Amino acid sequence: MGLFWCIIILVEILYMIELPKIKMGKKTYYLDPILKQLRNVENPHDYMDMNDGFIVAIKLNKKIKS
Repeated sequence: MGLFWCIIILVEILYMIELPKIKMGKKTYYLDPILKQLRNVENPHDYMDMNDGFIVAIKLNKKIKS
């Protein structure tokens, strides 16, 4: 099996795992490290792109829930 297919299978396995959730105000978002986005649990069209500083701030705040 080629490297390309191994990567595809690994990505599929990672996406089968439930993403961690973070609560911001009244909304709950999935934390997607692959897409580098926070995506609303109830409305997937409501999302925020993250940069490295944003991720560090979230980790420091410790509001991430599994």
